[in-house]
Amino acid sequence: MRSLSRSQLLLITGTLMLTALIYFAPREGYNPAMANVESVKTSAFNFEDIVNKAKQNLSSEETNSIQNLETIAEKKPSRSVEANDSIAKIFDHANMPAIAAYYCEKVAVSEPTEKHWLNAAYRYFDGFKSANDSLAMKALVDKAILCYNKVLEFNPKNLDAKTDLGVCYAEGTSNPMQGIMLLREVVAANPKHETAQLNLGFLAVKSGQYDKAIARFDTVLMINPKNIEVYSYLGDVFLKKGDKEKAITNFEKYKSYLTDTIRISQVDSYIKEIRNLKEQVN
Repeated sequence: MRSLSRSQLLLITGTLMLTALIYFAPREGYNPAMANVESVKTSAFNFEDIVNKAKQNLSSEETNSIQNLETIAEKKPSRSVEANDSIAKIFDHANMPAIAAYYCEKVAVSEPTEKHWLNAAYRYFDGFKSANDSLAMKALVDKAILCYNKVLEFNPKNLDAKTDLGVCYAEGTSNPMQGIMLLREVVAANPKHETAQLNLGFLAVKSGQYDKAIARFDTVLMINPKNIEVYSYLGDVFLKKGDKEKAITNFEKYKSYLTDTIRISQVDSYIKEIRNLKEQVN
């Protein structure tokens, strides 16, 4: 296996890096009423065009089912929720979360509940995370933010929704500090919220606050010792700090939990390269 360069070592596979330069600072509490979610604009991205293109990738049977369900939704308003929910499931099955979200949002608009808005939010979030086009990413993160804010209007204590909303702001907007604020509120309410702690760790890495990142990742391991990927994140952070010995220790720990021979080989390669660098310095 080809050895990895120094720069590649600093980008260990699996470490999630965020896009904004972020620092930690106290902020005032979050108020969903101030979010002005209705002002979200996605006019430059035509969802209906994307939906129509997505349908071309479905089987004729699926396309016919959707056409029949859309006719029901249009002509029988009393059955629109059921019809749009069924369409969303077809796109879920086709692994098209952004398109499924479009129909889940129709359900939520027709029958607004926390659950329905959350169904749309989750799918827009997944679509945003997998988008490789900047225009689509912007539209999907805006939609996710709108839907998560709707969820929080119904239930301000939904910490999972608030965590995802924080990630949306941190990764997908020009206001990453609002994302930090939301994540900090989540861990203040529940210090054992694994996902929020993990994302705060990623944000700390991005801003170069390695000691804070290590503390966050250690907290995640205390919350969930089975989250073995955290050892690779710790290895990466220690490598960035220049502590190769602790980096090796964490990558060895990570490797000890693996069963996939390819991944084990990759980690062995990383460890070997770090040891070579360590010897060159010494």
